[in-house]
Order: sequence, then structure tokens, then C-alpha cells
Amino acid sequence: MVSSSQKISAALLNEARKYTTGIMDALNKSKSHFHAVNFCADTLHANGFTELKETGKWTLEAGKGYYFRRNNSTICAFLAGAKCGANPVSAFKIIGCHTDSPCLKIAPRSKLNTCGYN
Repeated sequence: MVSSSQKISAALLNEARKYTTGIMDALNKSKSHFHAVNFCADTLHANGFTELKETGKWTLEAGKGYYFRRNNSTICAFLAGAKCGANPVSAFKIIGCHTDSPCLKIAPRSKLNTCGYN
């Protein structure tokens, strides 16, 4: 945390603005969990991930990214490891979250104003 006596550099402030703009864009496009899943799918697709049918037969390529949707309210994405297909899977990592309540709200009259942000 930066104290009020410390100065925030222009570079740090620009980085923060870029980061928060991305978060605000995602939140604005995620009015419901269906919207949030569509936003995530669009983002994954734009970054080279391939959509799979959950119940279909999957042919995975090593090092590629994939995702599938369930009922348009759940999305699962993963990266196939570099050894995918060569050997049985002996280890994997899972990261998860839920999209059922993405409607964060910002108070219209914040009581705190620092560095031009409320």
C-alpha cells in the first residue's frame, strides 16, 4: 500500500489504468453469468484457444489451449501440456472460479478520493 506521503510514478499509474480498464471492460460485458461466459469465450478465442464440444471426442495437440461451455453458464479452459498424447496424464493443474454473481457495483458517491480515483 502506498502512503499519502509517497509519490506514484506516471509509469505505475499508466499500468494501473490499463489493468483497471480491462477489468471494467470485463465487468461491463458480464451483466449475467451467461454474458460472463460469452466474454470469457471471446477472450479465449481471441488468444488462440479452440472451443471443444464437451460431449464430443477430443483430439488435443500438445501446447494448445482449449475450452468448452456447459449450458452457456459454465466455461472450462485448459492448456494441453507439452507431453500431451505421448504418455498417460500423470499430473495436472486446475484453476476455477464461478460466474454466477459477476455484478459488482461501485458506489456512485465514494467517500475516498486519491490520485484522481474515487
